[in-house]
Amino acid sequence: MIRDSDSVTVDSLRKQAAALFPASPTPLLDAECILGFVLGVSRTETLAHGERELTPEEGAAFFAAAGKRRGGLPVAYITGIKEFFGLDFCVTPEALIPKGDTEILVERTLEALQTMGPADRGRDRPLRVWDVCTGTGCVGISLFLHSPVPLELTLTDISPGALSAARRNARRLIPPDKAGALDFAQADLLDLPRAGLFDVIVANPPYVPEAEARALLRDGRGEPVLALSGGPTGFEVTERLIAGAARRLVPGGRLLVEIDERAGSLAAETLAERGFRKIALFPDLAGKPRVASGTR
Repeated sequence: MIRDSDSVTVDSLRKQAAALFPASPTPLLDAECILGFVLGVSRTETLAHGERELTPEEGAAFFAAAGKRRGGLPVAYITGIKEFFGLDFCVTPEALIPKGDTEILVERTLEALQTMGPADRGRDRPLRVWDVCTGTGCVGISLFLHSPVPLELTLTDISPGALSAARRNARRLIPPDKAGALDFAQADLLDLPRAGLFDVIVANPPYVPEAEARALLRDGRGEPVLALSGGPTGFEVTERLIAGAARRLVPGGRLLVEIDERAGSLAAETLAERGFRKIALFPDLAGKPRVASGTR
């Protein structure tokens, strides 16, 4: 087992990844990401230079970061970066780390936008999209940059810290000449005082049952419980979101929301009860319901 006093190379640390991060499901990936962060290069570059020997300062930085990871802190909070939909997003402990399953929400929303182009709807204006519970802004910003049609994007979150992270990512990733099409506001779900209707509302709300969310956070991962807990059953926040969404959508507007895999039937029933039509459930890579969608 390598000690922090030993002379180490990139390859030697990669080979010791399982021993360095015994509780991690992805020890090699963790080691490579932390190495890239410490050395100031991409993960790919670390793989291409396995013989590189770390300086004493780099070695100390690596082992300090490795200690945080062993304590349960996610790699994204250590490096401050998480890749999502081909983009690097800055992350902070005040916002949920972007998850791979959420890319399904982006993909399905892009498909919806493709069918709702202004010309198809007899309008000569950008589509108005509202990203509720935006967190780091990963969903809304990815939609804005990949949309097949022009968008006006509103991003809201109840957490001022999360909203600050979203603003930071927008400044990093969106060209200045397009930044005027974005609007940020602090709001509890759909409690946005501004008037107006939206063509699409997209959301990744907290949907983990309260007790389960708090149990998950006991491992030191540091994510905000506010971004995880959806209430006692986990569905309370989603239910509020669906209940209010129809009042904020244009006729024919779409709601797409990420859900707990155990809540597919409940989400579909709730959408129907609130008057939505063309209800659909979209699976994640494991075949479990991950996104619920309905049309006003």
